Amino acid sequence: MQRIVVSPAPVNAAKWWCLYLQALCELLVIGFLHCDNRLGSAIAMALFATGAATSVLLIAAHDRPFTGQISISPEPLRQIMPEAPGKT
Repeated sequence: MQRIVVSPAPVNAAKWWCLYLQALCELLVIGFLHCDNRLGSAIAMALFATGAATSVLLIAAHDRPFTGQISISPEPLRQIMPEAPGKT
């Protein structure tokens, strides 16, 4: 029931900014650690940037699970949800 109730709520903007800040900091750390080896630095940063972009894409795609192109029906959740007290 709780998941159905919160499903229309979007992902908080603070969470997005934290994810972006974390990705930026990690890319800077990778760049500083591998500054003597440009090829290693480029490969490590590309791999991390790909992982960060994948995370952002997955979060954005599943931001609202019951609407959009990648959506699921809330029916299975409703079937297992117990009846609310006081309802018949």
